[in-house]
Amino acid sequence: MKQLPIYVLSLFFILACSSERKELFKETDAFIKSLEVFNESYGVIGGGNYSITTTDGRYKITPFGRLIKIKIQENPNQKKYEELKIDFANYYQNDDRVKKIFIEKNGPLLIDCGR
Repeated sequence: MKQLPIYVLSLFFILACSSERKELFKETDAFIKSLEVFNESYGVIGGGNYSITTTDGRYKITPFGRLIKIKIQENPNQKKYEELKIDFANYYQNDDRVKKIFIEKNGPLLIDCGR
């Protein structure tokens, strides 16, 4: 019984994070699906023409090659990128299309969809 508040708080935290990043995951999914279905790659110069900024203005998503770059727009720091990496690692943990999720030096987050 004493553990019930811990479970409730954990569930609340997970739901809050996922709803905050719901659009980010949706847009990232669309790029990954596009790589799988339509594009072999977005090219070396990349998909700058395909960049999307979330409606809340917090994230910019840009595909290039077989990578998806996610840049935090507001007050980026290493801690925020680490939290984002954990959320994406959990979200894509059973998705074979995603090979690796990592943070470039001083950000941004990269999702590797290599073959």
